[in-house]
Amino acid sequence: MTSFHEYNNISIVTAIIPQHRAQAILKKIYDNYGYTALQFDARGTLAHDRWYQAFIPMVNPENEYLQFIVSSDNVDDFMSYLVGVAQLHLPGAGGAYSTPCLSYASDSEKFVNRSDVVSKDIVEQPINFKKNLSVVFALIQSGRTEPAIRAAMQAGSHGPIVYYAEGRGTRDRMGWLKITKKPYEEVIMTMVDKVDKDSVIDAIVNAGNINVPGGGILYDLPVSKGIVNFPTSMGKRSALATTHQVVAALDELMGGSDWRDRRALARDDKQLGGEGSSTNGGNTCLLRILVPRKYVHTIMDAAIEFGAPGTNVTYVKKLASHADADESGFIMHEEMGFIRMVLPQSLSIKIRDNLKYYCTEHDINNVLICELAVNKVIRYRSEQ
Repeated sequence: MTSFHEYNNISIVTAIIPQHRAQAILKKIYDNYGYTALQFDARGTLAHDRWYQAFIPMVNPENEYLQFIVSSDNVDDFMSYLVGVAQLHLPGAGGAYSTPCLSYASDSEKFVNRSDVVSKDIVEQPINFKKNLSVVFALIQSGRTEPAIRAAMQAGSHGPIVYYAEGRGTRDRMGWLKITKKPYEEVIMTMVDKVDKDSVIDAIVNAGNINVPGGGILYDLPVSKGIVNFPTSMGKRSALATTHQVVAALDELMGGSDWRDRRALARDDKQLGGEGSSTNGGNTCLLRILVPRKYVHTIMDAAIEFGAPGTNVTYVKKLASHADADESGFIMHEEMGFIRMVLPQSLSIKIRDNLKYYCTEHDINNVLICELAVNKVIRYRSEQ
């Protein structure tokens, strides 16, 4: 029987890079830091740059969505190295951001990367990280994904990333009524400048029908620092720049993104949310549990028993480092489930503590439990 250890000053560093470059980048990170990563399979979005191509489905290049567990004291060094090795400062190369954890606990040291490792390679030039970013997540039914993405990009979002999730809630315990639930949903993740955040959230909520029963949930996380250079459009190779490259150049000339503030503009579109929707934040957090795949449904059911209104899971790989190779040199990656719940902080603390006790009592090992702050949550709430 193992026990959980609490760790302070932990951040999650997320990187989104083209799939064909992922292995070479990960190898350099392993060699330089020894850090392991969590790998999500995801797709990007590219819009056609001609008006008459708006009726053609978007292009979805494959991406790798990678997460690293890093000591907050080491975030600057690691992110600078990550940007350099992945060339994230170049147009269309991808993006990266860091988010601090409110709490972090694990029963295994393999989920805690060393904090005393610094880059052996010298960063040639300082990286201009943005500190005015937010990252928005929207969990919606797959049929509504493309309209929501188009609306988000028109409102100022960088190219959104999409990956699958499996939902689980009270209907899973209602016998044959389970057939009324669609088991698979899609998660839209997009990085936005704070000046564009409200417009992007508004666009996703309305285009994705999040403010209707069963419409899903949207939330955004604060970002400590980040860099974003996602490709956003596909057109002729002779085109000199994409819209986002032009906007980024204007930001630099204007000394920031405040010139894009749309709050001074008269608006006649639909207002955010609407009747039956619920908007909140502040004392809300994202509870994340990483467990081996065979325990996923057990932990999700336990969380619902402890009071969670619903959960969702995305299956990921924990990529082992070369130090984890066996005697023959074979490296075994672990398939795991990343369970997520957006909860009031008081309920999150209760479920977090109960799950730690539950895992200890039932001898469920290799578990990570952490909480992240949430700025805003939008979901449907029925009138009482």
